[in-house]
Amino acid sequence: MDKVPDYYKGAKGDVIDMLEDYEKPGFFRGNILKYAKRAGKKGDIINDLNKIIQYVERWKELVEKHAN
Repeated sequence: MDKVPDYYKGAKGDVIDMLEDYEKPGFFRGNILKYAKRAGKKGDIINDLNKIIQYVERWKELVEKHAN
């Protein structure tokens, strides 16, 4: 996956990691929809599709964590 730019990082690391800590599945759902809607319009479509996959995988991990 792409290297996370420094401007997305903070004291807790990447924003996606921080939101995972707070268990916010809506963030994952929203970003999946955002990247799907704009796929290929803002840049490389492959990059957008990879982002969708990343968010789906992280959301799945969060759901599995709560299922156990």
